[in-house]
Amino acid sequence: MYSKLDRKRIRKLADTAHERLLLGELSKLRAGIESVENGEISAIEMNHRIHVFHNGISRELYKRFTGSASEFAVFRAYIDGALTDIDFAGASNTIISERDQFILLHKDMQDDA
Repeated sequence: MYSKLDRKRIRKLADTAHERLLLGELSKLRAGIESVENGEISAIEMNHRIHVFHNGISRELYKRFTGSASEFAVFRAYIDGALTDIDFAGASNTIISERDQFILLHKDMQDDA
């Protein structure tokens, strides 16, 4: 069970990971807008890409990081490199311990696959 302070810290980590991953995806849209400006794709195609983005990865990231078990998304973001040790600086021993257990479980599952 996490303390109120731990839950607040996890929420902050989730927000950080969500922001970083969303920015990466938005950069793809930015490239698409440049393609429209350069005449490489149509505005209609870009509109379609925006629609796909909104209903796809944008929604997926939102659900991942705002759910009731966001700590798992946070720990997965750490494994994937969206969060670093610097982001976890100052986190409680409980959070660090849970993160490390998650990493071990993830490794075991990868080894079994």
